[in-house]
Amino acid sequence: MDYIPKDSIRTVVNYAYKNNQTCQSGTYRAFNLIRFEPQKTGTYYFKFWQGKDASGNNIWLEKQIVVE
Repeated sequence: MDYIPKDSIRTVVNYAYKNNQTCQSGTYRAFNLIRFEPQKTGTYYFKFWQGKDASGNNIWLEKQIVVE
């Protein structure tokens, strides 16, 4: 996982790797820490990509972080 900074917006990028193995059934959950070291006060926005909707549009989970 990494994020792309642009002004006060941080777009979070998830990495996945494909191979030729068969996927196991079930749910996989994991967590990861994002190193966020703001250089100035203000409001920062994080956008986490959640996939695509039925129309093929990107779905984002957006979080706002206020740094004082």
